[in-house]
Amino acid sequence: MNLKTILASAALCTSTIDSLLKNETIAGSGTGSGQASIPLLMVDGFLSKREVNAPSITITTADNYKALKHLENILSKPINLGTGETLYLESVFMHNGYPGRVNDVNNGEFADYLYNYKRLTQAEVTSFANHTLTPGVKRLFEHAAENTVSVRTENRADVNCNEFYSTDNGDCEALQKYIGNKWWMWSLSGSWCSGSCCMSWSDNESHKADLTRNRMSQCQSSCSSEGKSCKIYEAELLGKTKSNFCLGAAAMCT
Repeated sequence: MNLKTILASAALCTSTIDSLLKNETIAGSGTGSGQASIPLLMVDGFLSKREVNAPSITITTADNYKALKHLENILSKPINLGTGETLYLESVFMHNGYPGRVNDVNNGEFADYLYNYKRLTQAEVTSFANHTLTPGVKRLFEHAAENTVSVRTENRADVNCNEFYSTDNGDCEALQKYIGNKWWMWSLSGSWCSGSCCMSWSDNESHKADLTRNRMSQCQSSCSSEGKSCKIYEAELLGKTKSNFCLGAAAMCT
């Protein structure tokens, strides 16, 4: 990659982050369906348990394809992007390319992402807050450093509702419609999204679509109807293993 290309890529990244921090839609709106993938960032050589099994994440989106491909283009190239900025863009990608919930410090989702998904320590988050150059991203890290999120103990009940990653039931209905009459669901990360509703599972297998739809309905009636995210432990999806199933605003399930 020559210097001109590197500078152009850096400018594109800066422009994208600035737009996202303003809750602006990137790469247009109403931009169709498709699949996009990004590599997940290693932080000081450390990968969370999920990332060991899935060093990249793939989202099949019903409504925000161009935005996800735009983020894929940035995060898949070896440009000089700071760790803080990379983690921010990765988190927005996990939210189906919509930045609003990541930018809202009051819901605690960005902090939860850093502490409970990336498994970072408060000292690491503080270090990123000190070294991140982009002002808006820096503020998100500073707030996360000051407001640690307790590592959640796993409630082994069949269905577990949570305030983090709360979702919109209307978007979940749209996702149900998008899935339609598919027979098998397959994605390297097991993540399908529409708007602020993503369904995910914790392995890299294919699963029978009608069982996946049934788990979505179970989560909707139990949790998303009340604006909460949902996790079903060891859901029966007819894969080789009993995967956990999640329904929420982010494409994550451990």
